[in-house]
Amino acid sequence: TVATDYFRKIDSGDPAILDLLTDDVETYFPKFGVGHGKADFMEVARGLMNSLQSIRHDLGRLRVHVAGDHVIVEGYESGVMADGT
Repeated sequence: TVATDYFRKIDSGDPAILDLLTDDVETYFPKFGVGHGKADFMEVARGLMNSLQSIRHDLGRLRVHVAGDHVIVEGYESGVMADGT
């Protein structure tokens, strides 16, 4: 449920997404590298969202895998880049 809520909040731009994260959250995104903590998460999110007009995750097709304290989510997304493509 938390993983699905996370992607719902991303798609809607809901700042309450931070409520789903612990203070020691580790974020990895290929263009931005690894971040530690909520401030780094928001920096990555702002950078990513500045490159997009919109994003949508296909919540019905998410596959969530839990291994100990790690959660891995596979799924599909679509969107429009800032340049309209």
